Amino acid sequence: MSLFVYTGAGQMNAAAMLAKGIGMIAIVMTVFIMNLRHIIMSTVVMEDLRHVPWWKRCILAFGVTDEVFAVYTMEDEKNKGSGMIFFGIMLGAWLSWNLGTLIGYGLSGYLSASLMASFGMALYAMFIALLMPALCKLKKLWIPVGVSALIGMLISSFVSSNAGLIIGSLAGAFVGTFVLSEEDLS
Repeated sequence: MSLFVYTGAGQMNAAAMLAKGIGMIAIVMTVFIMNLRHIIMSTVVMEDLRHVPWWKRCILAFGVTDEVFAVYTMEDEKNKGSGMIFFGIMLGAWLSWNLGTLIGYGLSGYLSASLMASFGMALYAMFIALLMPALCKLKKLWIPVGVSALIGMLISSFVSSNAGLIIGSLAGAFVGTFVLSEEDLS
């Protein structure tokens, strides 16, 4: 699945839904809705890469993920718009994604159940690690992001992780749209 489904949350949801016997159409629709944010990220990246031939942009579009987007947008302005820079970030992420899958598959039979269960936090830790450089630069965002994180923790205590992901995404979109101003982000 890692070779073709390049979304961690999508893979986790798809695997959980497959285990419950949910049909393919429902799984595809759920993963599609969960990943609508990629339209916005792709628009930002492809605007920078508009000078790159369209067929190359189609290949590069495969690599627009949360992590690649975060690393690319933190690049110096002189590196933005370089198809090769974006390709390098994308390829490094894709190779590590699949190598990590292979290593995880190989080691999963040897690790304890409690250690395996703790890996569920790895995705959240990665998102925090990706956010920290931006938060350090944009100190005005500390309070809104901190409040959003606390609300997310509270919500996740009462609803399933799938519902928490959707509610958290909607709350983040609300804060970004209606609470933060353009000045907060500069």
